[in-house]
Amino acid sequence: CADGGVRRAAGRGWAAGVAAALPNLRAGDRWSLDNDPGAAVRIAGSMFWYAYWYGAAEAFTWGATTAAAVSDDAGPALAGACATASLGACRRGEIATARALAERAVAVAAGEPTAARFAWQALSSAEMMMGNYERTLVCQQHALELARPAGDTAHQAREHAARAVPLRYL
Repeated sequence: CADGGVRRAAGRGWAAGVAAALPNLRAGDRWSLDNDPGAAVRIAGSMFWYAYWYGAAEAFTWGATTAAAVSDDAGPALAGACATASLGACRRGEIATARALAERAVAVAAGEPTAARFAWQALSSAEMMMGNYERTLVCQQHALELARPAGDTAHQAREHAARAVPLRYL
């Protein structure tokens, strides 16, 4: 899946493939919101890393639209959509919204490690932007602990490197 591909050594190739598929993903997202909300959740959630690394503003919007349209009953998969939306809000400077979306992601991801690690990463970004450096470190640690058993070395490296910023401010 492209979500995992953009985090690997061949990530540029995967990212180019995702970029080429954006018109189809866009159409799929629009159709899914009306006809298959579960598919909309999967599309928006699977865009987390692509949006994070490549700044795809459109993917942030998909996350936000899906998060607004789908109830928490959708389960842990909704965490990815909320986390993607949270990153978008953070990048737009809407920090309170980013935090609320990330907290929702953490809540709906309970018991599902893959979804939870993205939720904790999104929450760490919001906390960092709010100047809550101790809380940022706690969130980063949660994300790191969830990335290890998943074997996600890119996420592990990101969390280790990201710790430098709040530690510096502390």
